[in-house]
Amino acid sequence: MAISPGYMNKNRSGSSLTLEQKFARELPVIDSMGQLIFDPVFAQRNHTTPCCEMFHIIKGRVRLIMGGGRVEAVAGDTLMIPAERLHRDEFDPDKSLEVFMVFFSWSAERDYFSYVNNARLQRLPPAVKLEAGRMFNHLRMDRLSDDDDVHRLLVRSRVLTLLLFFLQGCIRGRHDRVRHQRQLSGLQRRQTLMLRARAYLEAHFNEPLTLNDIARVLKVSPFYLSHVFSKESDFSLFAYLTALRMRRAKELLAQGALNVAEVADAMGYNNSNYFAKIFRQHFGHAPISTVNTALDPFARRAKEYPK
Repeated sequence: MAISPGYMNKNRSGSSLTLEQKFARELPVIDSMGQLIFDPVFAQRNHTTPCCEMFHIIKGRVRLIMGGGRVEAVAGDTLMIPAERLHRDEFDPDKSLEVFMVFFSWSAERDYFSYVNNARLQRLPPAVKLEAGRMFNHLRMDRLSDDDDVHRLLVRSRVLTLLLFFLQGCIRGRHDRVRHQRQLSGLQRRQTLMLRARAYLEAHFNEPLTLNDIARVLKVSPFYLSHVFSKESDFSLFAYLTALRMRRAKELLAQGALNVAEVADAMGYNNSNYFAKIFRQHFGHAPISTVNTALDPFARRAKEYPK
């Protein structure tokens, strides 16, 4: 199982160790292991064990209380408890709790539990938990034997493989969550920028705006502003600005207080012919004002030459 050597940590002497160097120092020593049914009288009391515990739940459910925190686990889950850590296992005494337990000691325990904890183990994907269950099944078929050195090494290596398998899952899960949080943070920043841009356009749509002007006010680059607005809105910043201007222009024309040229000027267009062209593209007809239509060439032409 390959674990990236890019994860570096400083030891007390100041030198850097990869995860491979930290966890390949020696195999864990197995104190005992086997399948058992929890004793409800003993288990529900606060207690410690002189070695580390790793137990895979075969049947039932348990609530592990440790260090002020609690974790709920069901069949298929795996929990770990560092050596000498006060804890309590709570479960329904009327329903059996069957587990496969491994009690072990390991010189890398302190480093290991800085990466692996029960909350992270609970968040492992179902496929990872399923594979861990298969690995425990292989371990359950093994038996510790005092007269077979090679077999004992094999069993210890299986336990180490399980520990490293969980280590890899926890590291990947943590990095996936960090990446997800960064993605969410980036999305929130983009949406906030888009909302600020919209608010600015709605307040200044009647001014002769440029992309550089808007970006300068919002303190971002013109390219980034244009890219974010288009991505988050599915239309461009200036399409939104044009829609604002045309909607307001139509309202002003309907009020009849201004002629077309005056409305064009009020919307920030210094060329009324260009305004009329954009208006027709937007609404499908020329701008028409009810004020003094005899003096309004756009309205007159619209009447004489209807679409």
